Amino acid sequence: MNGGPANAEGPWLKPYEVLNSKYTVHTMLSAGGFGQVYWATENKTGKYLAVKIEKQGSKISLLTEEAIIASKINRSACKKNDHGIRHPIVRLYDYFETPEYKILTMSMCGPNIRELKKATEYDRFSPTTTFWIMKKMVDALKVLHEFGWIHRDVKPANFCIGLGKEGAHRLYVVDFGLARKYITSTGKLREKRSFSSFRGTLRYASINAHNKKDLARVDDMWSVYYIGVENIIGKLPWRIANDRDKVGNMKQEINLLELDYGSYGDEELTKSGYHRRYNNKLDWEINKHVNKILSEKNISIDQDIFKKMAKWEKDNYGYFCMEMGAFTNEYFSQNWIIVFQYIFSSKNIINNGKENKNFL
Repeated sequence: MNGGPANAEGPWLKPYEVLNSKYTVHTMLSAGGFGQVYWATENKTGKYLAVKIEKQGSKISLLTEEAIIASKINRSACKKNDHGIRHPIVRLYDYFETPEYKILTMSMCGPNIRELKKATEYDRFSPTTTFWIMKKMVDALKVLHEFGWIHRDVKPANFCIGLGKEGAHRLYVVDFGLARKYITSTGKLREKRSFSSFRGTLRYASINAHNKKDLARVDDMWSVYYIGVENIIGKLPWRIANDRDKVGNMKQEINLLELDYGSYGDEELTKSGYHRRYNNKLDWEINKHVNKILSEKNISIDQDIFKKMAKWEKDNYGYFCMEMGAFTNEYFSQNWIIVFQYIFSSKNIINNGKENKNFL
């Protein structure tokens, strides 16, 4: 079987289809490239999970490697979080194969940043929401880096809003198919390779990726920077270009400070320690600058992104939950309390500069 693009086809799985005698499929959530993602239930516990599938024989196969890497990252997370502290990295539950598919099950998240941005009126976020997203992305990547891994494919689709009490305050980083361990078993930095193939997504990859250099933590941060620019103005100058060399040249030649940021253009966003060597330790200066901007402008987190999150959750899970008797008015009320409580607490945390005190 030679699978074509998953987003050019309809759902591969049917509602209520049972996988491996353990999981019941409900509906497809997304499709892209050569895989699809579904909402499912673990039959034994009733727990909601995400199921990611890939056809056997796909032209590009990443799911097996992603499962191996995600398993290693999860083990690192368990070692680091021996007191039960929840980290912003999606949890892998299971991986198995059928004659037709490779299947990975993982913790359920809400919409990703790409989906939320597309749902806005002008395909961009306000400066406030942009800065909040940047902070949360940096927080999540710092945890991943502390576990000894770099992501190498940082993009909006790989960061999802959490759901329910456990996830309402977080962005979760997902999809580790291109991740790489950058430290050895003894805790030392791996020796830099003289050459590396291109890794990442063309629009957000660092210049080092274009130059086929070995990637480091700083390259994940470059991608965060490009995403921040795109979120606040709507698109990057190389959005429609698809030639790798051309995009690389544009990233080197275009001064992003000259783009139209409205009244919130701030040179501080470009002073975030991006120009570093492979073996430099990041000191997370970007969070200092984002905190400074938010504090000086005395702006709070937009309610708009949270409203979209709640609507997405309702639209995607509504009738299935009602059918199973789990969707109640209390559930809706609880979610809205969580959402608005977080808006309030985020404003105070950001303006007081306390949220990232351990990272500065």
